[in-house]
Amino acid sequence: MTIEDLYSQETELALLELLLPHVQKTFIDVGAERGSFARWLLAKGLHGICFEPLAKHAGALGKLAEETACGFLPYAIDELDREADFHVALDEHGNELDYFHSLQAAINDPRVKSTRSDRVPCRSLESLRRQGKIAASIGVIKIDTEGNDWRVLRGLGEVR
Repeated sequence: MTIEDLYSQETELALLELLLPHVQKTFIDVGAERGSFARWLLAKGLHGICFEPLAKHAGALGKLAEETACGFLPYAIDELDREADFHVALDEHGNELDYFHSLQAAINDPRVKSTRSDRVPCRSLESLRRQGKIAASIGVIKIDTEGNDWRVLRGLGEVR
């Protein structure tokens, strides 16, 4: 896998690659989709956990977890533990897209033609830390929640 395979985020990943020798070798991938970012970090020698509530991606992330030092939990990460509507982005034909899904509704976003809502379990990173599912200290936290990033950060608690 190359940086170019990761959704045109070459600049961000090139900077992160320069920082990796100086951070703890663990990661959390919030909004993991199919696990491309996690695979990139795994190839760099890190280990971690992916969070993705979209059922469509569970197979790919489950396989990644079986084959590597990466965990997978099918939660949406949020500020609070709760159940919430997860807005699944659809194309013009009603097919699920691979991305643009969020706890926040996509309003006037031309990339999303319509949405469907599914109820999903939400967890805060702090509650997962208290439960022992994640460590209190993480090297890299990637958040891609299409508009819910601030709520993820507000749920960090003592996670650093």
